[in-house]
Amino acid sequence: MEKPTTIEQIEFGLRAIMDNPDFDMTIKQYGHRKGIECVSIDDICKVGGLRAFDYYEEVQALGHQEVESGEFDDIKYDGKTPTAEQKKAEHQEINDSNPYESGVHKKINTFLSRQGWIAEWQNAEAVMIVKS
Repeated sequence: MEKPTTIEQIEFGLRAIMDNPDFDMTIKQYGHRKGIECVSIDDICKVGGLRAFDYYEEVQALGHQEVESGEFDDIKYDGKTPTAEQKKAEHQEINDSNPYESGVHKKINTFLSRQGWIAEWQNAEAVMIVKS
């Protein structure tokens, strides 16, 4: 199967993934490239009942990475310091159950990456979808 390369094809694919295909998307020019802007605060924009784009999930993921990196090694669980293996297992479980990657629903990220596109946060309310 040939990869969709036009904005219109990506827009069609995104609307097929969404629970309600009537969410707001705008084609915009950003610098030298054109992309699709999606407003993330729109409650219509959902995948499997979850928000399609969640900026604050991105912020939580970044905080989670800090925990993994040892930033908070002095934190105790049940009065004990967990071993490296326990921390790794706990963080892996959190990552595996999280439906988001960088604040974008994994179904959308998978679709975009297969087509050679990516989602980039413009601000806390908007995601820009552009060719990678």
